[in-house]
Amino acid sequence: MYISGIHSVLEQLKKQPNSIKKVFFLENKKNQQIEVLAQKNSIVIEYISVKKINTLSMTSAHQGVVALIKNIITRGEKELFSFIENKKNIFIATLENIQDPRNLGACFRSCYGADVDCVILTKNNTAPLNDLVYKTSVGAMSHLNIFQVSNLARVLKQLKNKGIWLIGLDGYAVENIYQNTMTASINIVVGSEGNGLKKQTKEICDELLSIPINPKLESLNVSVATAITLFEVRRQRLVK
Repeated sequence: MYISGIHSVLEQLKKQPNSIKKVFFLENKKNQQIEVLAQKNSIVIEYISVKKINTLSMTSAHQGVVALIKNIITRGEKELFSFIENKKNIFIATLENIQDPRNLGACFRSCYGADVDCVILTKNNTAPLNDLVYKTSVGAMSHLNIFQVSNLARVLKQLKNKGIWLIGLDGYAVENIYQNTMTASINIVVGSEGNGLKKQTKEICDELLSIPINPKLESLNVSVATAITLFEVRRQRLVK
């Protein structure tokens, strides 16, 4: 996978240099910080043409630098339950069918900032984990424990059986996130842009909560709603 932009490449070099295979600079373009860190970690630097760097980067905002990194590794259902085994007060975020890469990246950034233990994604109908998602997450994607599952309903039921409370975000729910205690083991379940949570997912959740907003506004962007909720969970856990 390729990541682009000075900030994204710098962050990856600082935090996970072993994940970088090669750094590409636009001809006659230099960045001393990136060059020093790349050389320090024995990473090859190559200077390439505008045409080639535009081909490598999925965005025109590459700022003249692209890095080839190891693909983000996601794990599956079996690994998920091994991961959560014996964890106390686990904090999970489940993102159901988030198809816009920028929304997914922004959700990842909030997940990392709110210190969630892991993120569950639906295997189908989710944006691919590419450069645009990475760039929007400002590198947070590579620091998260991400699990992709093909049967979300089955996974949610198994999580319930393990005592993890499932809270689904629903704009029409009567009770809101500020009226609920969220300090025990919890899974915040967020639905897709436009459609929200699937009916079956809502039925599996232990509770549906809303975010109190101006009634003249129909809804919040999914990444904004995710951020507000995750940081309310974090706030409650810090002050309990």
